[in-house]
Amino acid sequence: LEYVCTKCGYPMCDQECAGDTAHQAECEILSRGEKPVFENGETEAYHCILPLRMILLARNDPDRFSLADHLMDHEDERKGGEDWNTTERTVVQNLLDKCGGRKFEKMTEFEVQKAVGVLEESSRR
Repeated sequence: LEYVCTKCGYPMCDQECAGDTAHQAECEILSRGEKPVFENGETEAYHCILPLRMILLARNDPDRFSLADHLMDHEDERKGGEDWNTTERTVVQNLLDKCGGRKFEKMTEFEVQKAVGVLEESSRR
């Protein structure tokens, strides 16, 4: 890890990338949570990045997000499985509670799980 954002603690290309507007919205949320812990360059903290970006896209650019909004999340099939439980811990609890997404951005468990489901199902098919 050559460069880590000083605010949120996530790896970035460099200081310029960390200061880019594309990173600022997610950084604001992630910086309220725990800094990621890396073991051999890996961390579960990465699990929340893409779902967070989907949620931010839905809120900040609904026209672009509408393309993904039609994708299926297969929640009923995923619910209760091992992946679901991991998601609850590494994504839902992290974004909503540790990072304060529920309080400050009014994120819901539904929208976080929907984002995760769309990403998981779309990557399998």
